Amino acid sequence: MLEKSVRTPILDTYYQHYLRDENSTRFINSVSGKYCIAALEKLALQSQRMTRRAATLALGFLADIRSNEVLGRCLGDRDRAVRMLADHGLRQIWFRDGDENERALIRKLARLNQRHQYLQAARLSEMALTKSPHISEIWNQRAIALYSLSEYVEAIECCQETIYRNRFHFLTVVGMANAYLQIENVSAALESFRLAIDINPDLEIIRMQIRQLEKSRDE
Repeated sequence: MLEKSVRTPILDTYYQHYLRDENSTRFINSVSGKYCIAALEKLALQSQRMTRRAATLALGFLADIRSNEVLGRCLGDRDRAVRMLADHGLRQIWFRDGDENERALIRKLARLNQRHQYLQAARLSEMALTKSPHISEIWNQRAIALYSLSEYVEAIECCQETIYRNRFHFLTVVGMANAYLQIENVSAALESFRLAIDINPDLEIIRMQIRQLEKSRDE
């Protein structure tokens, strides 16, 4: 009796082509022509390892903040490659929240912070939040600016607002932990670092920080 052949999703083929040539444009065009976001989300959570990798990569390219829950869950995937792709994808889709004006504003805030123009970023984010308080990344960028201005308590408050709106934002959780360290609240810092690891288990540097803090606290 002949064995039934296993049908390989065309998504796997697109992914294998991408691994060979790293042509992201062709991968995006191919996937978007065959799959909707909902289908990619389903494949990212339920399929074979290669397909999960392909779907997670595709979501990072094509999805927006509405796929945050799925990619966040992929951070706990048993396959390390899926986890890495989810980590990268989340960092991309956090900037794809709101309408075009709000997305442009997020990008502008990030540029200001990258250029160490923290006062401008703090002022702009304060104004932006009066109109768009639901955008988690605006809160996060404001937290970065305030932390860099040594306004640690306010930065912590902004991190908490970010987490309230986006429970998978491990970067803001790490930032909150560092802000707690600045105000010498080691217990709260440890709690935040542990939360970051719960969200994203592959944060090995944070795992080392936890061990160092626990050791110094016990000495």
